[in-house]
Amino acid sequence: MAHPGAPADAEGHPEADAQSLVRAIEGEGFVGTASAEDMPAPVGFPFRWPFLIAVIAVIAAWQLAFLADALRTGRGIPGPGADLPFTAIFALSIAIRFPGPLQRVALRGPRALLQVRQLLTPLALVTGLFSALALLRFLL
Repeated sequence: MAHPGAPADAEGHPEADAQSLVRAIEGEGFVGTASAEDMPAPVGFPFRWPFLIAVIAVIAAWQLAFLADALRTGRGIPGPGADLPFTAIFALSIAIRFPGPLQRVALRGPRALLQVRQLLTPLALVTGLFSALALLRFLL
């Protein structure tokens, strides 16, 4: 049964698996020759809004941690409250590279990772360095 808006000569294959459907399309003479480079570049911001709101909340909490450490020590030297977000950002910038729930929550689509990958590497390096320095300061 054809879809009400479909042309009369269009066929559907609801019971067919993907490979048999591809073979049927190729049997009609269609040859897919486009490469991945021919795909249009994604347009727009790669992150989902709820994830961005969570990032803004984390940044606000980070600023409060700096303030709490400054008030606690009285010297303005960051303590463990200010060091913890560096480790969290480092872990996030590494974890978002792998397919899974974090990518589905944070990124708009599978191609969005290509847009943010250039940002993730330096972010992981800098925050990883600060996390390592904070750990050394804590241990020594």
